[in-house]
Amino acid sequence: MRSLCLPLAALFITGAPAPAAAQSAEALLQAAIVLEGRACPKVVAYKGITRTSSGSGLLAVACSDGRHHVVEMRPDLSLNYISSCSTFEITTNRRCF
Repeated sequence: MRSLCLPLAALFITGAPAPAAAQSAEALLQAAIVLEGRACPKVVAYKGITRTSSGSGLLAVACSDGRHHVVEMRPDLSLNYISSCSTFEITTNRRCF
């Protein structure tokens, strides 16, 4: 798996991004998904799902084509693609959206 560095502290697991950072955060989330070979024409929404014991945050990401994905944001602010939301929901019993 590849990870992307997220230089925006505004994209934090419990809050929405600052207006000036929103487009950049969405573009970085989209890149994390696309780098794993998944389709995501445009990120239209995202939200925090949970935190892991290692301090990472898991984000649910909605794409303009109707697909939903889970992306990890690590403590160093790098991004890592985890899975589709459907796979995540089946394996964890947690809802994405």
